[in-house]
Amino acid sequence: MGGRGWSVPGGEPPTSDRAPNQLEFDFRGGFATDYIYRGTTLSDHKPAVGAAIEATFAQLYAGVAVASVKLPTQPSAEITMSGGIRQTIGNIDFDLGATYFLYPGEIVASGGNGIDYWVGAARHLSQNLGSR
Repeated sequence: MGGRGWSVPGGEPPTSDRAPNQLEFDFRGGFATDYIYRGTTLSDHKPAVGAAIEATFAQLYAGVAVASVKLPTQPSAEITMSGGIRQTIGNIDFDLGATYFLYPGEIVASGGNGIDYWVGAARHLSQNLGSR
């Protein structure tokens, strides 16, 4: 749900077969019986829905995802905004990006900062070369 697992369609970087300087869009949607992240339910053990869109141009990408949540601070949703660069060098796909998790409308205690946060990530995936 949200930006967790939806940032790359099918879990594979889409750089290897993309035409250079071509603008592409990817739309995704989903349903979960319980939106759990790092062992914590973000939907109060109830169903959740989400949708995402990602735009890619050359090696650059940007996306936004929206997911329903049910948290004690009562945000209206989880909005995930992400961007970065994906590059293939040899047989290795690299991804360097940043993601912001926004919880609009949450009720924050006086002097509190809320639960919005940033995540930065650098990762690589080796392509399956197969045997011939």
